[in-house]
Amino acid sequence: MAPCHPHKTAPALFWPQSMKMLSYHCGQRTGPTAKSVLQKPKYDTAFFLRVFFVMFCFFYPFNLSADSSPSIHFESRQQTWDTKSRKILMEGEAKISGNHESLEAEKIHIFFYPMDTGKQLSAESLKSLKAEGKVRLSSEDIHATADTALYESQTQKLLLEGFPAEILHTDLHIRGNIIRFDRIQNQMEVEGSQETPTTLRETATESVETSPMAARAMMQHWDLNAKILILHDKVHMSQAEMNIMADTMTLYYRSEEKKEHETDHTPPGIEKAIAKGHVRLTHADGHALGEKAVYTSTDEIIILTGNPARMERDGNILQGPEIRFNRRTGEIEISGGASGSLFPGSDAAPF
Repeated sequence: MAPCHPHKTAPALFWPQSMKMLSYHCGQRTGPTAKSVLQKPKYDTAFFLRVFFVMFCFFYPFNLSADSSPSIHFESRQQTWDTKSRKILMEGEAKISGNHESLEAEKIHIFFYPMDTGKQLSAESLKSLKAEGKVRLSSEDIHATADTALYESQTQKLLLEGFPAEILHTDLHIRGNIIRFDRIQNQMEVEGSQETPTTLRETATESVETSPMAARAMMQHWDLNAKILILHDKVHMSQAEMNIMADTMTLYYRSEEKKEHETDHTPPGIEKAIAKGHVRLTHADGHALGEKAVYTSTDEIIILTGNPARMERDGNILQGPEIRFNRRTGEIEISGGASGSLFPGSDAAPF
């Protein structure tokens, strides 16, 4: 039999302090106990919708009107409703789903703030939600997996933990031991460890103009409003044959609206990248060293600075306080006093 569909608010009946129901789907049993469980807990559809919203709002906007009432399913092998402690426990293949979104886990705990038992359980009274064991969150273009997931309603923060915890988007694949999302600030942090650093990989199909980017670091900090990603500690980013290592790296993503100097052929993705601290760039048989590197995608220019900045290839050396390299034309410009050595007939440009 299909799982229950809480389209309407249950009638105002006396709700005992706790009751337990065993079934594969909450609407499967027809005995008196099962019926009382279905009738007496008071909730509205908005509660479940907002649970989904907080899980997916930072990637997948929810487009539901106030008058909409989509079918919401919740099911598990066992459910315990406790009004004294105001919590609901779903155990065994627990699942909440609706409107193409779903939350699955071995256990799902739903906690509410203390209230008079005569008041409805609603999204406003939700304190926290915790999912444990093989946690999976899914929408049309987002999938996340973790060992545990915790959402706190007051702070509107979501915590995913796992080995690893993962977020798979149509364009990105993010992995880490801990993923924190702050809905109010619209920011996300991904933490790793020495053994398992965080990883970031573009999953979009490789085009002629650009290649997918991959990166790893101890921590990722995303500012989704400003479209900025900061990678911290032992950063390693690669794209095609280019590799960049640094202590920190800041990536500025393009906004959806093109700027005046951009054309219809300007590729989407990263607009600017800044690497700082022990910067090392490698490409084929050449490499460059410096303390800071700035790359802009519109003109494909890399500006490397240091004391001094240094480029090497096949025994050729160029160095100076600032080295400007145009990847599009191959031109190199050194300012502030240049020095180096070139072998006749060789190409000194490593990039």
